[in-house]
Amino acid sequence: EETARIKGDYTGWGAYLNLAYQLTDTVQLEAGVRYSDDKKQFSTNVPTPVSELGPYWAFGYSTAGPLEDTQSWDDWTPRFIAKWTPTDTALLFASYTAGFKSGGFGTFSLTDDPQGNSPLGEVDITPSQGFKPDSVEPEEVDSYEIGYKDTLFDGAANVDLTAFYYDYTDFQITVSTDSGASKIANVGQIEAWGLEGSITAGLGEYFTAYLSMGYLDSEATDIQDACGLPDPNGCEDSRIFWAPEFSGSFVLSARYPIDGGDLTGNFEMVWESDRGRGWEDLPETEIGAYEEYALRVGYASNQDWFVEAYVENLTDEFTWDGMNNLGGKEPNAFFGPRRPRTYGMRTGYNW
Repeated sequence: EETARIKGDYTGWGAYLNLAYQLTDTVQLEAGVRYSDDKKQFSTNVPTPVSELGPYWAFGYSTAGPLEDTQSWDDWTPRFIAKWTPTDTALLFASYTAGFKSGGFGTFSLTDDPQGNSPLGEVDITPSQGFKPDSVEPEEVDSYEIGYKDTLFDGAANVDLTAFYYDYTDFQITVSTDSGASKIANVGQIEAWGLEGSITAGLGEYFTAYLSMGYLDSEATDIQDACGLPDPNGCEDSRIFWAPEFSGSFVLSARYPIDGGDLTGNFEMVWESDRGRGWEDLPETEIGAYEEYALRVGYASNQDWFVEAYVENLTDEFTWDGMNNLGGKEPNAFFGPRRPRTYGMRTGYNW
């Protein structure tokens, strides 16, 4: 049995400054900058298994004690936004934001030693050999958004529309190693663009409806190191496989006043198109389109307490949270089975 003892001590701090300038009565400009500083101390200890099969399945090596490394990363990330309010209720905006995801360490992998030797096959590695926990550099993203928000029908409905474009560099991806274990690596570039929209509307005196829809398209390039196909160029232009192309939700809420409080109810639906298949676009690891319903009925007291009965996953649908092609090796893996139909009650107090 292969085991590992992983320890991490992470610290970080950040500071943010934002300035706004009212250019005209209807136009406002904002500029901001954030500084982030993260420090991570990481150690891994992989004892040699008692079994004579050795440490060759999960890790591909073993250590005589903890191997440690400490690294830090910092970055300045700006943000700019322009807002225009052509009417008392409408807002149009355009923004640019730079994002920074700190570097880190992988649980299953080590660096090569100073002479360039791989740790694979090594047993009882000591710190003096020069192997260290394998680190990954920060991931960065440039985000562009344009949007429209408004209140319509004399306040009876709110509308929110956004179009976006994201450009990721040094994207942090889980890739397979020669041992079959996985590591986190900076691989390639990802461009993603899409649309999101929602509307909230009052339906008479007691009902409110909420509807949202989303569309996402994406393209990954220079991901040869993450590709499990015989031709590593075969994964180029793949989409972000863990995110559906289309998604949406609908909520119908009811609130009816009675003596001492309100009767409440919610009907909820979420939906997404198919996803999965990995960078290799394997049909056998597709996660099919999925929809789920929930129903909630309760009582909310004027004294701030409430009680609610609910049924989640009303039609007992099944899906997975995610999948892993394991670098093209068999068998592939699905993980996170969705919770089946669930009944329950909850109560609480709001203050």
